[in-house]
Amino acid sequence: MPFIILTAIISIGVAIFAIQNAMSVPVNFFVWHGDASLVLVILGSFLAGILVATFYLLMLKARHFLATKKLEDEIYNLKRDNKTLEERVNMLMHTQMMHEQAAKQATEKTAETKSEATAG
Repeated sequence: MPFIILTAIISIGVAIFAIQNAMSVPVNFFVWHGDASLVLVILGSFLAGILVATFYLLMLKARHFLATKKLEDEIYNLKRDNKTLEERVNMLMHTQMMHEQAAKQATEKTAETKSEATAG
């Protein structure tokens, strides 16, 4: 509902503007010369400005979208690499723990063997 009210107010303003600026003015554009209503010249210039600004903003939005997509891909790759490295660290820690246990068992065996040799 507020959108309809705002649209009606703007439409009334444009209509009043058009009625007050209905006179004909000469228009020169590069090699083209002619007469046009002042309101058409003003509104045409306004619409051309909106069109240029829209294309510029679309270009910026596309550039930001591509940059964001590139960064999201980089984040995905880094997370994947991080997961792989965490798995390697866990495997290495497990291997180190197994070596430490084997060394401890070997030390205990040699200690038992020495005690048996000295006792017997």
